[in-house]
Amino acid sequence: MDGLILERNEFLVLLEAARTNKIIGLDNENLIPQDQASHLAALNQGVQGLVAKELATISADETVMIEREILEFSQIVAFPDVAFITTRETPDTGGQLFLHYVNQLGVVEQTLPTEHQHRLAFLPDMLVLFDRLAFLLEVQPSKAFEASVRLSQNEFLAIKGLAEDRADAEAFKRLTAAGLEQQAAQSLIEAIQAPIFSASLAIVRCEDTEIVDAINPAILQGPSSAWAIQLDETNPEVFEVQAIDQAWLREHIQRWFEQLATAAL
Repeated sequence: MDGLILERNEFLVLLEAARTNKIIGLDNENLIPQDQASHLAALNQGVQGLVAKELATISADETVMIEREILEFSQIVAFPDVAFITTRETPDTGGQLFLHYVNQLGVVEQTLPTEHQHRLAFLPDMLVLFDRLAFLLEVQPSKAFEASVRLSQNEFLAIKGLAEDRADAEAFKRLTAAGLEQQAAQSLIEAIQAPIFSASLAIVRCEDTEIVDAINPAILQGPSSAWAIQLDETNPEVFEVQAIDQAWLREHIQRWFEQLATAAL
C-alpha cells in the first residue's frame, strides 16, 4: 500500500476536477489560495506536475485529460459517504493524522508526509480498513482487567485535571467512589499521567461535503492499560470510560461504522 504522493498544487487539481473546495478532515481555509490569481497559478503548476508524473496529458487544443485513477481518488476523497479522521498523539513524536474516505467507488487513505504533500492509496475493502485503523491505534494485546465507569463530562475532566496535577489520592478517591475497582482506578490515573499515546477517532457520516452525524471516541494507552472514552448513547452529558484491548477496538471500529451506515438508510 505504497500509494501516490501528490504535491499540494497537484492535489488542488483533484479538487478542481471534483468541483469542490472542501475536503473532510483538512484545514480547508489554508488548503486553497484565497485570491483567484494565486489559485489559477497553483492549478497550472499542478497540471504540469501531473503531466510530468504521467498522470495527465494536455491535448493540442489545451484540454487537460486526467488519468482515471486520479479522477477516482478525487470523487472518493471529495464526496465520501463515511469518513474516518484519526489523530494520534505521542509524547516524543507529536501528532499524526490519518484520513480515510468511503463511498460506492471504493476506500481511500490520505496522509500528509509533509505540510504540502498528500499521499493517497486505495484500500481493497472495508475489512482491510477496519484492520488498518486497529493497527494505527494499536493498544496492548490483552486487558489487565475488566473495568468501566460512567462519569459526567465535568467529573471526568475534574479527575483528569487532578491526575495531571499529581493529586493522585483525590483522583483515586473519586474514581473508586464512581465504581472503579482500585487496580483499575490506579491504572487509569497512570494512563492519564504517562500516556504511551492518546488518540481521537472521528467516524463521520457525510452528505455532499457536510458532516451530518458522527461518533468520536478517544483512545488512551497507558503503561499498563488502554481505555476508550466515549459519549454515552443515551446521555450526551456523560462519558463512558472503559478498559479495552485490541480485539475490543477492532470490533467496535466496525460496529461504529455499521451504526452510522445503518442510520443513513
